[in-house]
Amino acid sequence: MAQPLTQQDYNNLLSCLLNALNQNPEVQKQAEAYIQSLDSRPGFSSALAEIVSNREADHSARYLASVHLKNSIHRNWKKRVTHAGITPEEKAHLRAKLSQLIPQDDNQIAVQVALVYAKIARFDYPGEWPSLFNDLMANLGSGNPLVVRRVYLILHHVLKELSSKRLAADQANFAQVTELLFSHVWGQWCSDTQALLGPGGLAEALRGGTAGTAAAGAGGTAAPPPQPPASPQQLLQTCERWMLLLKILRRLLLHGFPSDARSLAPVAAVHSCCPHMGAALQGLLAAARPSSSSCGPAGRPPPPRSHLGAMSERAVLKLLKTLGQILEVHPWSFHGAGVLFPVMELCTNQLLEAAAAAGSSSSGSGSSGSNQERWLTQCCMFLVHVMSCKPYKGITGGLDASSGQPRDTSRAKAMSGEVRTALQAFWAQHLQAAAAAAAGGAAGGGISGSAGDGSSSRLVALVGALISRHMLLTRADLEQWKEAPEEFAHSHGGGAAGGGGASEGLAGSAEVLYLGLLQAYREVLGPAVVSLLPGVQAAAPPGVPADSLPGERLVGVPRQILYKDAVYGALAAGSYELHDYLDFRTWLAGPLLQELSDASPANRPIRRRIGLLVAAHVDRIREEDPIRPTLYSAMLGLMSESDPAVALSGLGALTALLGDFSFREESFAPLLPGCLQLLVRLAAGSCDLDSQKQAFGLLNLVIERCGEALRPHVLP
Repeated sequence: MAQPLTQQDYNNLLSCLLNALNQNPEVQKQAEAYIQSLDSRPGFSSALAEIVSNREADHSARYLASVHLKNSIHRNWKKRVTHAGITPEEKAHLRAKLSQLIPQDDNQIAVQVALVYAKIARFDYPGEWPSLFNDLMANLGSGNPLVVRRVYLILHHVLKELSSKRLAADQANFAQVTELLFSHVWGQWCSDTQALLGPGGLAEALRGGTAGTAAAGAGGTAAPPPQPPASPQQLLQTCERWMLLLKILRRLLLHGFPSDARSLAPVAAVHSCCPHMGAALQGLLAAARPSSSSCGPAGRPPPPRSHLGAMSERAVLKLLKTLGQILEVHPWSFHGAGVLFPVMELCTNQLLEAAAAAGSSSSGSGSSGSNQERWLTQCCMFLVHVMSCKPYKGITGGLDASSGQPRDTSRAKAMSGEVRTALQAFWAQHLQAAAAAAAGGAAGGGISGSAGDGSSSRLVALVGALISRHMLLTRADLEQWKEAPEEFAHSHGGGAAGGGGASEGLAGSAEVLYLGLLQAYREVLGPAVVSLLPGVQAAAPPGVPADSLPGERLVGVPRQILYKDAVYGALAAGSYELHDYLDFRTWLAGPLLQELSDASPANRPIRRRIGLLVAAHVDRIREEDPIRPTLYSAMLGLMSESDPAVALSGLGALTALLGDFSFREESFAPLLPGCLQLLVRLAAGSCDLDSQKQAFGLLNLVIERCGEALRPHVLP
């Protein structure tokens, strides 16, 4: 049996923690080996806790001790076959000792202490540690702001750990924790919201002036009398505490109450919280983002952000993300609270205004700042949550958990019918021409769908903004294409499956939202999306070399080409929904094949996109169609390009053509030698595993589909 640690071992441990940070590799290895040898001995975790609590010890040693303490708890707290683990006496000592570790000045050590709390709570709450939450709540009355923030940090990590336990008994325990904590957390969050958005709050600190009363509604009462403005440091601490409270609230709301998606029972907490959260979102947005554009006057870059400004923008993102998660878990209560359509309107307006600002500024073409892009991405994702919500779609079914019989879905279907009707009315609302201008397409070729009075429906305007602004290739995309073309191709839908797979970021989320809207309202959006095609072709005619187009360029690519690429991408992504509205065969035989003949560098996005279009619409090319041999040759021409992104799009298109049911080997047989040579060159010339897999995948498909036609080209 291992001997407990002595005082000498404690001193050696502290010395080894310092040596583990030494630059000499040999000293590091010896120190780490000694620390590892102590791991299984009784008292090791307690010794680490003593070092963490010792304010006189070296900071780096204390931090390393907190990391080892967390890992030791994870490995040894629960008794295992290979070792006895931590003794019950030491466990009791550690649970009592943890309260002394709460007031940590260093954020990194504080996070490790919170994780130690969470790991012990997962094993011991409520059986061995029933007083956990009462003890933590008692520390909130200390009056020390640092202790209060650390307690909320610990609560966040503990609740995150406990909410991941899926057994029914564990979920019942979490519901009891929610009942214990919810009232206090909600009250403190409302108080901090009022402090941030009231007089002397964020608005005055970030911009000056008297705009700080914009969100008095977040607390449901009129604004209080003027107060002296809080210092930036006080606001930072309040904002940090507010963020932690919001994370705790999110856990309690998502996991502390049964989802109403199946029970259809309203969740009172959602009804009471979400309206205030919606009002707080409006207020925070007004304070943190006075303008939807990320650029300063006359297109100049924005001034440097302060720490407080960065924190407030994080708060806006976190709050909108929280509302989206509540919508997913409690859709009926979220709608019943009257929050659904105000937040949808906010997100839609933000996307439209950002698109209009990008169109009117010289720095447009999708080159907005990363903070603005993250915010618009979150707006898109909230709308995606709404459009993909199964209860709102009326998707029900399954068996009743108690009886095992099919559930009665009549009430759920009636409720979903009401929401769908309200959603249809929301999207059908008309915007005035000035507000709908964001839907303008490339070079004046706007999306069709305007009413006679010059207005446009919110649905048509939003889809126009998504395609013509938010789905554009950005400067970062084009620079990535230039530096790492294969990585760009795989992250922007250049796979062998073809057809415009969504990328990450704003463009990807905008494409997902576009598809969700197109699937739900195909009759309205189908003709409107196809109507973009004449405008982009007029702005960049197929017979005119892309290098000769006038106007602004982004990394050498004309703006008209970027717009055309975005529209072509929308037509590829929505190939199934647009089947009845787009005559792809005529378009392919005319402008598309003509555009492939322009091999100028500025036309690379269009050449690449045509390969993706062919892969997406391959079912429109019949078996007996005389254009098939020409198309095979054109796609092999793309595969022979020196640009890997263009070559991979041709490879994906040819894979789709050969895998199609209408493929016949007779028309492809004359092209086999060139195809085999290109595949070998692609596989040998690429260092990217995904590219090699696609090349070998097409080679396997050629062998499978061409059969005997391959025999003359194979060595005996």
